Amino acid sequence: PKFRRDPLPAEISTERPRERARSTKRMTCVSPPRSVAANVGALAPQILQNKKQRHTGALSPATLKMRCLGAVARLLTTLHDSADTILVLGFATSVALNAVLLLQVRAYAAGTADALAKKKKRA
Repeated sequence: PKFRRDPLPAEISTERPRERARSTKRMTCVSPPRSVAANVGALAPQILQNKKQRHTGALSPATLKMRCLGAVARLLTTLHDSADTILVLGFATSVALNAVLLLQVRAYAAGTADALAKKKKRA
């Protein structure tokens, strides 16, 4: 059977090529800083809460390791392919924040075990 080829975005776009290039460039300039802010906004409160409570709760070490390795892979790929300063900054921030969480899991392992045992007794 013959498959119908889906049109490429450029084929279905109503913008002229120059307008499309400008809008793509604008989006490229705006998106990475927003992702850095979202990443810091998501992970910084968790880091501060862990520090305050002296335990990490039910935070999964395996998931954190995978997130950290994924962030390292994105950072190295970006350094190799484009070396765009804003993207590198964003991925480096992600690596740093995930590494801090991973270090907290190790540092607060005893406190986490105690907190989870207390929670289990109450339930």
